[in-house]
Amino acid sequence: MLNDLVQITYDRPDLVRLTPLGSAHDISLIPGILAAFDQQYRNRIRTFIIDLSHLDELPPSLVVLLLELTARARRHGGEVTLVNLFGRTREDLTGFDPLGYLHIVEEAAEPEPDQPEALPHENANGRTGESLSIPSRPDVVYKACDFVVQIGRRLGFSENEVNKIKLAVYEACLNVVEHAYHSDPTKKLTVVVYSSPQQIEIQVIDQGDGFEATDDDFDVMAAAAARQTGGMGLHIIRRSMDAVSYQRNTPEGNKLIMIKRC
Repeated sequence: MLNDLVQITYDRPDLVRLTPLGSAHDISLIPGILAAFDQQYRNRIRTFIIDLSHLDELPPSLVVLLLELTARARRHGGEVTLVNLFGRTREDLTGFDPLGYLHIVEEAAEPEPDQPEALPHENANGRTGESLSIPSRPDVVYKACDFVVQIGRRLGFSENEVNKIKLAVYEACLNVVEHAYHSDPTKKLTVVVYSSPQQIEIQVIDQGDGFEATDDDFDVMAAAAARQTGGMGLHIIRRSMDAVSYQRNTPEGNKLIMIKRC
């Protein structure tokens, strides 16, 4: 048993059964399932059974989690099998509508006047790089991700490392939108990239509310047990990058600095 949210049993040494026990609407259930999966994944388990017998429905966020876990297992030759999928849960799964879940807008044929554009960047010390400023909106965070992905590929990072960089930038920008700017779309954040043959350095800069960063390791298991979701984003960033630091109230603003070495 990982916690009161997920039961872990071993059907075989290489086959783990995860049984969610909490309510489908408990905000801690998804982090709890993810923590249980990650724990076994680090132990090189690639074949899972997810037993849904204790759930009476599957909200869209849970369906997306099941798809994500299945994709992760299959990328390494594993599989996720769902069992005890009856009644409402089966209807929720088969009736899942990606178009209803995703945020989709029709883009104009011509770029909007405020379309983000990558620009040369020079800081106060004369250091040069590339930068992109975007509005504080969740639906445009992908533009910052595309910006760093293009640079990462240009530097020769593998697709696996590029995906880690992309995930770190996504989490960093989303944290700014939700916590530094409190989802105020009138604010802007800036992503600055300094690159060299040795590494890529990415700075996410904002002028919003800063936070107190600590060097303490984030305990995923304890957080799931305590139903705590805060701190997960920074934990993901640190696992994705080689070095992470935070500077609060610099002349340019708050800076989250992330480094990935070539």
